[in-house]
Amino acid sequence: MLVVRGATRVVAIAGLAAGCVSHAVGTPSSNDVVSAAGGATVVTAQELARSTPQGMLLDALQRVRPLMLRSRGASPPLVSVDGSAPAELSLLRTIQTSTVREVRLLRASSSVGIVGIAPNGDVIASDVIVVTTWKGGR
Repeated sequence: MLVVRGATRVVAIAGLAAGCVSHAVGTPSSNDVVSAAGGATVVTAQELARSTPQGMLLDALQRVRPLMLRSRGASPPLVSVDGSAPAELSLLRTIQTSTVREVRLLRASSSVGIVGIAPNGDVIASDVIVVTTWKGGR
């Protein structure tokens, strides 16, 4: 009977610890969205509409999240629109802010490590700016 109680306590503690870990990993917090330096990893359509309602996405990001456009590594961030293969940063000059639903920055230095695989099989190890348009949806 004593062993059963001990085992029950161990199971209860393990379950509590697992719940805490899954909450910490699975639930985004405000720290995941906004960094201490004031640069955020997510820009919403509402923010874009306030900053540059009729402009191009590159101009809007330079106003609201300039740190998003800076490289932390040897190569500049890449851009993926609606799940397309990552392309050069200059692609942001061709996208109207009114067509954008969300912009999200995936840092290569995150705990995930590899951001993705290019169509030619190369590993993408640079930051990627993921653009979701209203047309592309989720």
